[in-house]
Amino acid sequence: MILSGSDGIKRVLRPELKLHEQILLLVASSVPDAGVDELIEWVEYGDTKYVRRTIRNLHVKRQVEFTEKTGRVRILPPGTKAVQDLNRNKNLTGIS
Repeated sequence: MILSGSDGIKRVLRPELKLHEQILLLVASSVPDAGVDELIEWVEYGDTKYVRRTIRNLHVKRQVEFTEKTGRVRILPPGTKAVQDLNRNKNLTGIS
């Protein structure tokens, strides 16, 4: 489901997933956190402002903790639950 390359690049192998779902999966697979710039690179979404806005919305929903000053994003318990529900509902496997 998520491919992690030796060069640090991660990819969600289910491109039909919505952007916020891809971001949650990528953050959940990044311990302890991921940088906003990394997430932008990993999702390869053309509108970087929209990616940042999506991350902020996940922060407002308390699914991730996003620190603007450092640009770091980490998963929170509600986000972990959302990832578990996503895995179950969309039959995702292979989060690494």
